[in-house]
Amino acid sequence: MRKLARHLGAIFFVSSFAAVPGNAQSVAEEVLGEWELDPVGSMEDLDRMARWSSASDAEKEKLQASLERRANEMQLQITEDAVTLRSGQQEASFSCSTRYQSSSLILLGCSTGETPVTITVVRLTAERIKMLSSGTDDMDIFVWRKAP
Repeated sequence: MRKLARHLGAIFFVSSFAAVPGNAQSVAEEVLGEWELDPVGSMEDLDRMARWSSASDAEKEKLQASLERRANEMQLQITEDAVTLRSGQQEASFSCSTRYQSSSLILLGCSTGETPVTITVVRLTAERIKMLSSGTDDMDIFVWRKAP
């Protein structure tokens, strides 16, 4: 019970910090720029995700084929004040500001029109990141590598 209380306290601290105007920070330089979908990194990361750890080999093969197909279509760009996702001819751009930053993650407060969204950028390595979004549950399967 104490662990749960500490965990909830930490979440409250981070979320209250993120909600305070004026606490925006600059995005760490190493995550700025162009990123491309990394199907190999995505598959390596898959087993750490609860919803995929029990998936059948056939389901994982289907996902791998989908990731490899999308690798040539999907790009991500992170700037000081926006996140832009391109998939084929479609593009979605969100105004964002940094609300919290540590050595392994960045919380971005983003505007998608009417609904505020929190995007969490997780630094896996110096050349790989993944993103989580409070607005969708499908971003977590993608690992991104720094574009050359």
